[in-house]
Amino acid sequence: MKTKISWNSIRLKLVIGFLVLIVPLLILIIYSNYHAMDVAREEVAESNDKMVTLYMGTIDSTLKTVEEYLINTATFDHDIQQLEYFLSEKDYTLAKIRAQSKIKDHILMFESIDSLFLYSNHTGEFTEAFKLDSAPYKDRVNARNYIRHVINEDSLEVNEKGWHLKAIDGEHYLFRYIKTSGVVVGAWLNLETLLTPLNLIDFGEIGSSFFVTDAGETVGAPTGLLEKNLINLTGNLDNYYLSGSKDKFLIVGQPSTMANFSLVAMIPDDKITENFKSQKQIATIVALGSLLIIPLSLFLLNKGVLAPLQNIVYAMKRIGSGNLDARIPKDVTSEEFQLVNHTFNQMMDQIKELKINIYEERILKQKTELQFLQYQINPHFFMNTLNIIFNLAQVKKHDLVQEMTLCLVRYFRYTLNANTDFVLLKDELTHVKNYLRIQELRFPDRFTYQVDVEDRLLNTELPPVVIQTFVENAIKYAINMDYSIHLSIRVESANFDMEDKIKIIIQDTGVGFPEAVLTDLNTGNRIRGNQGKHIGIWNVQRRLQLLYPDRVSISFKNAIPSGAWVELMLPERQN
Repeated sequence: MKTKISWNSIRLKLVIGFLVLIVPLLILIIYSNYHAMDVAREEVAESNDKMVTLYMGTIDSTLKTVEEYLINTATFDHDIQQLEYFLSEKDYTLAKIRAQSKIKDHILMFESIDSLFLYSNHTGEFTEAFKLDSAPYKDRVNARNYIRHVINEDSLEVNEKGWHLKAIDGEHYLFRYIKTSGVVVGAWLNLETLLTPLNLIDFGEIGSSFFVTDAGETVGAPTGLLEKNLINLTGNLDNYYLSGSKDKFLIVGQPSTMANFSLVAMIPDDKITENFKSQKQIATIVALGSLLIIPLSLFLLNKGVLAPLQNIVYAMKRIGSGNLDARIPKDVTSEEFQLVNHTFNQMMDQIKELKINIYEERILKQKTELQFLQYQINPHFFMNTLNIIFNLAQVKKHDLVQEMTLCLVRYFRYTLNANTDFVLLKDELTHVKNYLRIQELRFPDRFTYQVDVEDRLLNTELPPVVIQTFVENAIKYAINMDYSIHLSIRVESANFDMEDKIKIIIQDTGVGFPEAVLTDLNTGNRIRGNQGKHIGIWNVQRRLQLLYPDRVSISFKNAIPSGAWVELMLPERQN
């Protein structure tokens, strides 16, 4: 006897409902697996693209820095100019020795550069500088011979801007020349050495990173693998792509902005998707197993999991829209969700409080930093210095104009970057000497200075612009048009209150402190001047007390027979 199935029966509805639910679910699971592979591939591509872009940016930045150094050396270096104009045999020889010493010292500044060189058109002499651990003998010979060839042949390459990529004896080298009428200043490197950091990155057993020239030549690439799999390296590197006949590879790359080559990373596609093959089988088993338990699971899932989760999701959506007062309502549910709900609500209370604190702290920090920067720039000093530069330029004292401009640039670079808690004493003194040199140029024959410091203290640390503030104060009030002054700075070690200290003494031969000002300084009061509150010295005193609570002392007095005398006693802090 056949049983007739009613269209309105619960069983049919469950079967149809189950099929409607499970079939799309199975399709979705299978699709999701393939989609996840694409997503993983895209994420790997984006990650490696960022890495390649970052490293290529680092390479381009290095090449640009070297290029700027070569231009500045060829343009402004006095010894190079003497080599260029060949004023006399003696001057030429001395200039050559000094120039050789400089490039030997300067090559150490450039980690990726194999060699710096000088070539004199007058004598045909070729001078090179190498780092101890770079530039194998083969590379040196190849580069030296090629440089001599292009210079002697007066090749257009020497006169063209930019870096030049050249293949020599199976190796690829980058050359940069700066040519003047009498001298060629340049640098070179083996392109393959730039790949060394990337060799530490895991691209899989057969993955690799390498350079590709605009002519299609590869540098540091596994050529056998490229030929075997017919890898296409001529694709558009603005977007990643898959290439390969037998094994597929993900190709990402970034062209250089300084020379005609690109950095390419080749990642095996199997390495990216290897985890998804087993996941596909597991997903199918799970989908089939769900046929047996899905009706009961839906009920229990909704009551025990979905409803509490919905409360959490709803609360998170409200928080995501900016409502930090949203909370998960209390409900009878499992202990785990009760714990999650309680912790979530407690966390939101803390986040709200922290957000307010962070916001207030950020505002305070911004105000403090802005105030700090405003304290550093002295418009009066800046305008006077520019006026001096203008006057020197009018009388064509170009060497003094250059020196004073460079001093001014160094002064403001240090001042505007001095936003850290501590700097090395030698850096602070270098900044102070630079400032004093500006004053020496501003007041010729009326101002001299002397700086004495124990060598072992040069690498100790102190807050930035501390010495500078007292030096500026001395210059401001001590220099007089009627007589000259001398400023001395002494830095020595001392032991005070059973602690190693740095004693800094700043003394001038000016008129000294007025008695009222001296009293205010020694009591820590702010000083009022014609322009309002004079906050420079007070700011230093306040910063030192914050950094060294009850461990710092500053004393002021008038020296004998005349002049201001300031002594700072700071804890010795080694780098």
